[in-house]
Amino acid sequence: YSFCTLLKDTITNNNNTKLVQLFFQSRMSAKTLTALRAQTLKAANVFGDYNFRNYFVQHTKDTFAAVEKKSAEEISAFVNGEGREKLAQMRRMATINRVYSKTPVFLDKAMVAKK
Repeated sequence: YSFCTLLKDTITNNNNTKLVQLFFQSRMSAKTLTALRAQTLKAANVFGDYNFRNYFVQHTKDTFAAVEKKSAEEISAFVNGEGREKLAQMRRMATINRVYSKTPVFLDKAMVAKK
């Protein structure tokens, strides 16, 4: 018998089902938002070009920082809609970028030389 189940039973017995739904929805939204953020950052780091890579990493961080300030319902809508679309779009852009990139940028060459 877990704490969450006990909490759910206690609140449900008091006819506060909306509160229970919001509580569990916010917990699930936070987990899925964190997972989506990690996947999007991973996709952003696939860009072969230093400038594109840094731009999309920073853009992802800024986007998710703004989303985290929203309500649980808005977060859930973002995760299930716009967030998934942006992830798929970024993966496609990164693939195209890697296919058509010719030579590394100077900063990428400098990073390889240091290793």
